[in-house]
Amino acid sequence: MFPKEFKAYLKEIELATPLIDRVEKIYLECTQLGLGVDKNIFVAETIDGEGKRTYQNLWFFGDEDAIEIKNFIGQDDYDQVKIKKQVVYWALRKKEFEIGKPATEKSRASVSFNLKESVSGDFRASKANCEKLVEILTTYFIPNLA
Repeated sequence: MFPKEFKAYLKEIELATPLIDRVEKIYLECTQLGLGVDKNIFVAETIDGEGKRTYQNLWFFGDEDAIEIKNFIGQDDYDQVKIKKQVVYWALRKKEFEIGKPATEKSRASVSFNLKESVSGDFRASKANCEKLVEILTTYFIPNLA
């Protein structure tokens, strides 16, 4: 069953109902594969030149692993990575966003990371999603520095 807090988050970042349904389908596939990534969710996104959100990659997190679904709107491209005690580097960049305070319409943030075995990635966020990005950073990356 799709967690109600995941659905609330997707609505908060203005994901349209058909895309929420797609994310729910992807989540159910992950559970059918037995991936155990039911603890948290994050959608990487940016604001385009016209001020609209552009959704990029979908992430699900478990106790030790994360699953990324690249370009989740139009394709099924899944990969899984172990993150527990695997983080060797992370970087946070932010603009018009102060940690611990509510994000604004102008808030932007990104996190880059490297794991052991030469795995790397990045997350981008705008508006209130910046607060979720900090939650992901402080829950899954900072505590797992190797």
